Amino acid sequence: MASQKKKLSRADAQALYADLKKAMESKYGKAPSGNPSPKGASAAANSKVAAEIAKSIKQALGSQPEEAPIRAPSMSNPASGRSRALDRGQKTALVMALLCAAFKVTIAGLESTGILTVPKAQASMAIQTTAPFAVSATRGGVPAYSKEEVRILTSLDSRRVQLEERSRKLDLRQSELDKRDSEMAVKIAELKELTERLKIDRDKADKKKVAQLDQLANVYGSMNPQEAAALMEQLDVTIALDLISRMPEKRIGQILALMSPDKALAITRMLSAR
Repeated sequence: MASQKKKLSRADAQALYADLKKAMESKYGKAPSGNPSPKGASAAANSKVAAEIAKSIKQALGSQPEEAPIRAPSMSNPASGRSRALDRGQKTALVMALLCAAFKVTIAGLESTGILTVPKAQASMAIQTTAPFAVSATRGGVPAYSKEEVRILTSLDSRRVQLEERSRKLDLRQSELDKRDSEMAVKIAELKELTERLKIDRDKADKKKVAQLDQLANVYGSMNPQEAAALMEQLDVTIALDLISRMPEKRIGQILALMSPDKALAITRMLSAR
């Protein structure tokens, strides 16, 4: 039976990958944290990384013992066929592990050169805002509005704000006027009511006065003409006129004849003026 070949476990594969990575870092250094290197330098570094990976894979494959010639399994020794099949599976696993390690080392090398470094997203164009109007739209990288359009739109927006403020003030003034109109309407209604009340009171007073004058005229008319004339001499001319005008004509003549000439003349003139 052929001698058993040396097996490579998962821990050995990981150790091999770690050794390759350390060798790459010690030879080329770690990936810089700043800006990516220029294109020429990154191409040279990529070539070196690829050559180093190929060399490491060849060394790893060359360090394995040569595989014994494959012989057809005989019916008399089935265990030998199974052993060779296991050796081929281990060989395949070793190659896959080395390829994974090489891929990871390649990725690390590309990251160190900055090729796979994704730059942070930056705004291609700062949004310029002009209060109260903001211009942020673009058309194919070109501002959607020219400076003149922005100026016109800003002016129109300012005018709109002014008109809205004026409209608000007009609405406020209109509400104040409506309030004053309602207050004036209430006051006018109160004045009308007061006027009607005063008119009624005045009519009542006039009627009362007329009734009193009628009563006094009857009293003076029933008195002796000489006594009535003496009392009327002492009254005011307007009151004496109101009393005499309510008496019969015969009684008026008797009383005026007994009164003083001046007083009788004044009452006569006032009676003729009516």
